[in-house]
Amino acid sequence: MPSLGDRGPLLAIVAGVVVLSIAIWALFLRDSGDQAALPTASATTAAPVDALAHLCSDVAPDMPLRVDSVTRTEEAVRADAKTLKQQGDAQAAKAGNALADALASLAKALDTQGDTLTANQAVQAALVDLPC
Repeated sequence: MPSLGDRGPLLAIVAGVVVLSIAIWALFLRDSGDQAALPTASATTAAPVDALAHLCSDVAPDMPLRVDSVTRTEEAVRADAKTLKQQGDAQAAKAGNALADALASLAKALDTQGDTLTANQAVQAALVDLPC
């Protein structure tokens, strides 16, 4: 039976792997939310609400990856897509609905501890398709 002193190097290796894994995970989350091209909410100052500008500002670059915040964002995006459709901008409405669907999938993945990587990639792809 190994003594406690024999476990020192093994525990150091395990601790190092855990710390490295957390650092890589945190770096991925920071990089995956980098949407510098999206305008902030303060950029939409027009008196009549421009649905496209509002849609583009709904997804904040630093949006927390929590079920409640992703769900609220999905609802806001879906409402903006509906407004765009009513205004006759079918292409932007379709892109907005695709983003809302991707956000709904991300919320479900977060809630069920499912495949958040694939869901996050779908959100990123949908963001690229927005005509912002």
